[in-house]
Amino acid sequence: MKNKHAYLIEAHCNKNQLKLLLDCLDYQYNDIFVHIDSRSKELKNIEKEIKLEHSQIFFVESVKVRWGGYSQIKAEMNLLEAAYKQNEYRRYHLISGVDLPLKSQKEIHTFFDKDEKEYVQFDYQDDYKEINKRVSKYHFLRDHIDRDNKMGNIIEKISLKFQEIIRINRARNINIELKKGSNWFSITDEAVKYIIEKKDWITKTFKNTKCCDEIFLQTLIYNSSFKDKLYYDRFEKRNTSLRFVDWKRGNPYIFRLADFNDLISSHYIFARKFDEKIDNEIILKIHDYLKEKEK
Repeated sequence: MKNKHAYLIEAHCNKNQLKLLLDCLDYQYNDIFVHIDSRSKELKNIEKEIKLEHSQIFFVESVKVRWGGYSQIKAEMNLLEAAYKQNEYRRYHLISGVDLPLKSQKEIHTFFDKDEKEYVQFDYQDDYKEINKRVSKYHFLRDHIDRDNKMGNIIEKISLKFQEIIRINRARNINIELKKGSNWFSITDEAVKYIIEKKDWITKTFKNTKCCDEIFLQTLIYNSSFKDKLYYDRFEKRNTSLRFVDWKRGNPYIFRLADFNDLISSHYIFARKFDEKIDNEIILKIHDYLKEKEK
């Protein structure tokens, strides 16, 4: 049914918060696909605890996700492929387990019913130096070490320096314009089909790169006919994905109860991020607000 939406969730922590998010998404015209980081002990076997009233929920093959690694793209592709194989959806929304919707599901479906735009966020300005830094060299350790692994990071720096000396530049073989932005999106079935068809190219181009989950999809969309279908946010004056993210107060800022009115009165559809360990009250209040609107 192409009037249904697929929610694709990448989760790795905060079990109770994830349950509240799933309850917010539980709607007769939604199917939910969840990727659980295989390193997460807190969410191990959570599928046995989840009971939804309206939506079908699917747990996709787990990947051991490392910051900056190709594993992040792999987890995302697992979600896209599982959803695309399951049904033909009007929208595919990629969110994290620490995000929340800001509108009711009825409002979200109404918004997208006659809308064919692709909601993909792009950076304000192209930072070609940063993009090249992520793509041009082989980052062999990114899927094998944690972000704060001092010895691993030293070894990687030595590897990158050696590649620079012998003039390795993988970007030289990419004959399309690279773009960068947030990895969270709301896109159409046609766009998902196109991305899946490019799976081999994605693997060849971005395996052993760094943080390219913020590059591969933007690059594909920008260099295709979908570029003309990108949503332009008149408030932010750029192409965005309708996510409320506050980079001024944090990296990103974790919303608190005091932010409730700003969140629900905004034009955004989703917000990130929230953390039950820092302020659970805002999560509960948004959950209760949305459930009340569904009545």
